Amino acid sequence: MVLFGLGGTIAMVARAGGGVAPALTPEQLLAAVPGLADTGIDVDVVDFRQVPGASVSLADLDLLAREIEIRFAGGTDGVVITQGPTFFSRLDHRSVVPAGDRPTKVGLAAWPASLSVHGGHRGPDLPR
Repeated sequence: MVLFGLGGTIAMVARAGGGVAPALTPEQLLAAVPGLADTGIDVDVVDFRQVPGASVSLADLDLLAREIEIRFAGGTDGVVITQGPTFFSRLDHRSVVPAGDRPTKVGLAAWPASLSVHGGHRGPDLPR
């Protein structure tokens, strides 16, 4: 499996001067998935972009589509793309992801992963 990280809401953390900005790497997002390490799934991580969704260009999407095609041609079993709702609300991801009958999952978040609460554990940016 290949995870393409594009930044966006899911990767945002609080900034010292206020607001949030994409900063979490795809590796950090994967590390936050409970039990994933125990599944034996081999995940190849591509830190493709680290930008807000509104900053992903058409050229970025063309390159992403080519990268996905290359990975599938090389035998990849599936693809996961992380970004945020702004990015995915602007396009039909099926026109970008050349999956055909291959498994492709588009992951997005309506709030930064660093603000999430999973299993009673607060993200690092929330007060304890």
